[in-house]
Amino acid sequence: MVFSSNKRQRTAEQSLRISNLPDGILSHVASYLAKPSRALFALAMTSTSESWTKDFSTDIRSEQQQTIASILQSEDWKELDFEDIEKTLAHKLSDDDLHAVLKCISTQPQDVLKKLKLTGCVSIIGHGLRVLSGSTIIEHIDLSLAKQFESPELNPEPMILEADVIPILESIISTNGNSLKMIVFPKKWRETKTTQLTRFLTKYNQLLKSREPKCSECNRLVEGRYDMVCHGEENDWNWQHYGTQSYCCHKCMDHFCYNCGDDGDGPLKCCGRCEKEYCTGCEVFKHCGDCDNMFCDGCKSMKTCDGCEADVCLECAPKPSDLCACHVGKTYCGNCMPDIRPCNMSGCDKKMHCIYCAHVMGVRRASIPILGVSYQA
Repeated sequence: MVFSSNKRQRTAEQSLRISNLPDGILSHVASYLAKPSRALFALAMTSTSESWTKDFSTDIRSEQQQTIASILQSEDWKELDFEDIEKTLAHKLSDDDLHAVLKCISTQPQDVLKKLKLTGCVSIIGHGLRVLSGSTIIEHIDLSLAKQFESPELNPEPMILEADVIPILESIISTNGNSLKMIVFPKKWRETKTTQLTRFLTKYNQLLKSREPKCSECNRLVEGRYDMVCHGEENDWNWQHYGTQSYCCHKCMDHFCYNCGDDGDGPLKCCGRCEKEYCTGCEVFKHCGDCDNMFCDGCKSMKTCDGCEADVCLECAPKPSDLCACHVGKTYCGNCMPDIRPCNMSGCDKKMHCIYCAHVMGVRRASIPILGVSYQA
């Protein structure tokens, strides 16, 4: 009697588990989740994490495959970006989690993952990427861990290691028929410039050049004094852009010259904030007249100088505290910025005065031009 009661109790407890729901209901629930969360949900509904991560080679049972397929089937898995999930969750993901997600996706009838971005996965060491070893399908791997419109300088620095990742990348580029076109490396790797990374960049650069890419604008072979993956001498352009991929748009992955077109100013621009290159067909670029940097529209908001109508980035634009009361709300570039100095008049309730206000108030000041007009005190 006691045994039967315990058996009925266990059966009742098992029936209350969400994983016992029909696949159709699980699929409907998953439809409200971002792609990375959907893959994690599929894992949670089919097995324990240990069964997915042990030796990185656990087989998946047919009933698991059916449930996974039901949960994942409504999504296009050509691209996986962890920016689509909460930042706090991405920060917590381990290599075991990453491996399980990638292996879960690979159970689909077609292994179609072409673009992988590990946005926010700062706890990843790198061995979770072993599922990609020897892949002939993956085209774009972003290891910068930064969002699309975010500086790659992360604080604290991510944990991802060259020793774990580079052998995986080498296995990909060494596989005949591989499709790899773009790798975005972590900022800390590009600054450290290790021998291991330089050796890989040399091999990868040879692969890219062997494909003889042509410019999408002028249809000529893309060639010049800059390597497609730069590893030059210290202090030259190549050294400053070490580990960054040239001649290729980070979004559409089309190739471009830097100087084709009627004006000789090619369609490929490098953003001064995210440090990625985009063609002008994928991103709108603006040039700051003060710091002389180019910024893609998603990275930097720009203001227009009220003097000469040039674009000025927010970092270069004056702060309200730096302006005279008669100029508050205005934007100026360095060339048009009025001469503004602290007021030393007794009884004045204003902290700063431009030369125009000083002239009107009778304060003796030198003749200094402002917006093309000279006022003599």
